[in-house]
Amino acid sequence: MKKSISASLPNSLVLVMDYASGEPPEVMGETLVASSGSCLAIGTLAEQSGETEFLLTDEIDAVEHSTMHLAFDGHIEVTSGEVSLVSVLNQPLVTLPVSSSSVRVRVLANDMEEPNCIAVLLG
Repeated sequence: MKKSISASLPNSLVLVMDYASGEPPEVMGETLVASSGSCLAIGTLAEQSGETEFLLTDEIDAVEHSTMHLAFDGHIEVTSGEVSLVSVLNQPLVTLPVSSSSVRVRVLANDMEEPNCIAVLLG
């Protein structure tokens, strides 16, 4: 399954988390992706520069790998059986069901500093 959305997000960040229980990281640091164990924070294209295209999928073939760079490969903890892309204003953008409480998440981006295309691959 795959879901996509284009948006210009507040603070130029998108969160990947279980909407019911995810806790955002305390700080971003100097990297594109920060993790708290239950949530990822991913930097996007600057809010005032335009929209970022987001893809949330569990299908590896849905991602165009030739133009993307691996920015993160790890796990987040999930309690509700769903993973969502969420704005920093706590508004869910898209959601996919998952079958495990520890979900592998790979983040691919077309730029490692200010991407306008981000794919989040679950599983």
